[in-house]
Amino acid sequence: MTVEGNSKYFRTALGFLTPNNLNQAKAVHNAACGGKVPLADDATLKKTLALESVTRMGYFNDIPAGAVLCQKSDDGSSLRVLALAVLPAYQRYGLGKLMLDNVVKEASAPADKADAMGDKIRTVVATLPAELSESEIEPARLLFAGAGFEADESAEGPGIHLIKRW
Repeated sequence: MTVEGNSKYFRTALGFLTPNNLNQAKAVHNAACGGKVPLADDATLKKTLALESVTRMGYFNDIPAGAVLCQKSDDGSSLRVLALAVLPAYQRYGLGKLMLDNVVKEASAPADKADAMGDKIRTVVATLPAELSESEIEPARLLFAGAGFEADESAEGPGIHLIKRW
């Protein structure tokens, strides 16, 4: 399944993340975050591949330019966005929005839908890393706010904690 966004001048699309392109996702994350934000360990990243409807590579004119990595909670009631990154040269073209909208759509899909993640998921959570400056965080905060995420006052730890409930 490919989700696409089109314009007169460019094409954005989502593709599956596989063991073969997981290193591309790591490279995108490191380049987008300037190496300031550590990514999860390899074992955790390999587990994200099982969530193929939400863990995706983002493409801009067929160039790997973004990635979103997600993980289900142990009880299956929550989906965590471990990382959502878009290379700086490809930001502001809607690729981050395309990836985040796909995560929300798939996580909130009814269980009877063929590719649904299950009806137990009630929230999607994300943490904007404390390692980034305010100017680096602001575009991401606006992206998540535009998708309906709110501050999660109950979460602990560094960073800005966000949650979307339904």
